[in-house]
Amino acid sequence: MLKILVVILLAYLLFQYVFGLMIVKTNHMSPAINAGDGVLYYRLTDRYHINDVVVYEIDNTLKVGRIVAQGDDEVNFTEDGGLLVNGHPPEKEVPYLTYPHSSGPNFPYKVPKNTYFILNDYREERLDSRYYGALPINQIKGKISTLLRVRGI
Repeated sequence: MLKILVVILLAYLLFQYVFGLMIVKTNHMSPAINAGDGVLYYRLTDRYHINDVVVYEIDNTLKVGRIVAQGDDEVNFTEDGGLLVNGHPPEKEVPYLTYPHSSGPNFPYKVPKNTYFILNDYREERLDSRYYGALPINQIKGKISTLLRVRGI
């Protein structure tokens, strides 16, 4: 009985402080992550990189997105729906056109220091940094480490 309690306590501590588990509710990261997929994310990092897929919080809602730019980068869009970071297309591009949000920041947009510009992979959905602007690190909850295809179970 004691072993079971220790295992339960360890699992609780791991998922309360080290890892997070989330079921994705939208297709905003399609085709990489779809509605109904589960993601396991690592909370104990304070360094993120371009192309990291992260869980972040906006308006008390957890969302998933990809970091495309960081502090001091310049983000802009071409007239034909291309994304430019520091004047160049990103190394990893998605098959969707990318346009700014009409209510978001003005472009070209200089990403403030210590913030990250996060986009959905499914670029038709524009409620990401094109709407909210760059996000400070305290709004990023963790980096996705594992994708769990649990939809339909």
